[in-house]
Amino acid sequence: FLFSVGTTIAAFGCASNLLLLFVFLTKNRHQWSTYLLFLAILDFLLCFLYVTSFGMESIAKYFRIHFLYDSIRFTTTYQFTLSKVVQVCIPYVLIAISAERLAWIGKIIRMRNRGSHRGSLLVCVCIAVLWTALRAPGFYAIQIEFYTEQCDYFESMPMLSTELAGKPQYYQYDLLINFFHLFVSFCVLFVLNLLIVHRLRLSHQNARRNSSCPNVVLSATKQIALNEERKEHKRLRCAIKTTAVVITTYLACNSIHFALYMMEMFNADILKDEDGNFNQFYVIASDIGSIFFVLCSSIRIFIYYKYNPDVKSALKTIPCGCLWPDVARPKTSAYECALRLETDKESPSLV
Repeated sequence: FLFSVGTTIAAFGCASNLLLLFVFLTKNRHQWSTYLLFLAILDFLLCFLYVTSFGMESIAKYFRIHFLYDSIRFTTTYQFTLSKVVQVCIPYVLIAISAERLAWIGKIIRMRNRGSHRGSLLVCVCIAVLWTALRAPGFYAIQIEFYTEQCDYFESMPMLSTELAGKPQYYQYDLLINFFHLFVSFCVLFVLNLLIVHRLRLSHQNARRNSSCPNVVLSATKQIALNEERKEHKRLRCAIKTTAVVITTYLACNSIHFALYMMEMFNADILKDEDGNFNQFYVIASDIGSIFFVLCSSIRIFIYYKYNPDVKSALKTIPCGCLWPDVARPKTSAYECALRLETDKESPSLV
């Protein structure tokens, strides 16, 4: 039942993230952050790997499809290793997004600085290469065993640990990697978002304090500059709100894995049975944690649609844009509308 629920959520996640990728790659590509594009790719891979690893295998076993079961089991080690890489990359991409938002609040960089795309691309490449290299030894710690005697064919290829997994050095290494994956990333994301909320609150208080000062006659140039600063602050607030909701969702969905990790570290006995194996509570909690992790990757499109007008506008134009590309194309972009000084209504860009 859990795998059926998880597969349904993951299948929806594949479709929703493909839709986001279509938006980021075709709708005003210069305005979308490289981090968001990379995050959508990671979310799609995570959902796709869940569908192939659990959903398709369940279908193969239920309908007794030999070639489907063989193709899945022969690639299980690759899929398992890739899923571990994707899972650890996601929080560090979120950390990079949070650090960028914090820099925006501190006015270290400007939101419309297009030169930052090259820097964010470099950061994404470094994250992918680093964690792929660090997770690569895990590929040699698992293998597929083949049992041909007195065993049902669809249970004859279990994934087991190799001799490498039993070595103390590898155990300590894997423990360190999980520490950075679950504990460090969780704490860093939590602290960064506390700082973002605090700095944004101070910025909002300063803006209200300045607006309550006695009115003075400003020159046209100063008035334009003031309007531009106000619009920049609103765009920043929209981007920060989107990031805060995304990361809060991630922290909430990852809390089960985090709790299990803490229990493994400090009180592993409550997770094991009399034979020393993990008990049913641990197995069910792990499955639910995986489903929540996939759920987090599947619902990002709703977060973007709710909190970012540019994504909402782009998603609304997709059906019309495919059928009537010339008629559906707006005369003025959302970013150009945001620059009009006559009105305070704007369409913040999710950079």
